Amino acid sequence: MGVVEKFRKLPISIMILHISGKFLFGVGLGALLASYLHRYDWQLWGWIIIVIAVLTQIPGAYKALKK
Repeated sequence: MGVVEKFRKLPISIMILHISGKFLFGVGLGALLASYLHRYDWQLWGWIIIVIAVLTQIPGAYKALKK
């Protein structure tokens, strides 16, 4: 069974957490990139968003890769 099929069999709540975690990771990277390009003070918020994103992706990845 492939990884894609394992993710398809996950409950909807875990799938939503996993997808929203990926979205938040992208937002955090965007905030970091904007802070480096424009010299704004968004670096701390970018890292906080990335840490939250990684924490929300853990349950989905754990359940999918455990089986």
